[in-house]
Amino acid sequence: LEVVRYPEGQEEPLRFFLTGNGELFAAEAGWSQDLPRPETFFKPVLSGLEVADNIQYPDIQLHADDVIFVRSIPVERKRRFVDVRGEVAFPGTYAITEGETTISQVVKMAGGFTDQAFLGEARLTRREAIRTEDREFERLKTIPPADMSEDEYEYFKVKSRERPGLMVVNFIDLFVEGDTSEDILVTRGDLIEIPSRRDFVSVLGLVEFPGNVLHQPGLTARDYIEAAGGYAEDADKGKARVIRALGGEWVSINDAKTLYEGDTVWIPEQQDRDYWGIFKDILVVTTQILTIYLIVDRATATN
Repeated sequence: LEVVRYPEGQEEPLRFFLTGNGELFAAEAGWSQDLPRPETFFKPVLSGLEVADNIQYPDIQLHADDVIFVRSIPVERKRRFVDVRGEVAFPGTYAITEGETTISQVVKMAGGFTDQAFLGEARLTRREAIRTEDREFERLKTIPPADMSEDEYEYFKVKSRERPGLMVVNFIDLFVEGDTSEDILVTRGDLIEIPSRRDFVSVLGLVEFPGNVLHQPGLTARDYIEAAGGYAEDADKGKARVIRALGGEWVSINDAKTLYEGDTVWIPEQQDRDYWGIFKDILVVTTQILTIYLIVDRATATN
């Protein structure tokens, strides 16, 4: 351990080192006369430090404004930590062995899942893999969608839906079906999140009463729309979609034969049509057709 002390009236701080075998010495020989007097010895307890049984540091009297540094070992250490949140018995931070500990082992450390765990939306986020900045995405945020090229808009949509650092893991296959190929290794900084079970289907957008409808096996997307009061006046029925809780896939309500707990039914608003513009286009085309007809008719009459 290193202690940095700022004596009153001095510009340069004093630095002392406390070693694990009970020694106390100054960083520079000239500071030896300022060494604090050890009173006894102490061992870190429940401090998160990894110490051997025989380590005892000198216990010195600290002064106001003293700073204590715990230096890292200048070699690669194997022990790291991951966070577990949500519906497990004991949410918290757990130590892992890099290259050995898997998802299932961490969940076991956390006491397993509660009865309210919803594995369909459980996720593993590798926070160290999150990119700090995507300059192109940040640039597109400042541009109205109407001014984007087709490729720019597609990229913007994909990035908007992206979950940075999300690892592809199917928790249902792993913990329900027993598929060990999903039991990947965790690494330091990983975050395992287990959301609460949702016993409903969300119906959002242009319906009379947007909200959550209790899930009932066998009901279709249209049944849930009816349960929410039916389509609102400006609903775009042809673009209604089901958003799957598992994976976030968007499918047409005609293709979504079965709905599951946590799914969302989305009904967008019908876009306003430029009827005057449509009328003008039809008028221009009709005029062109009539012009061609008159030209042909006159040519035929002349012959």
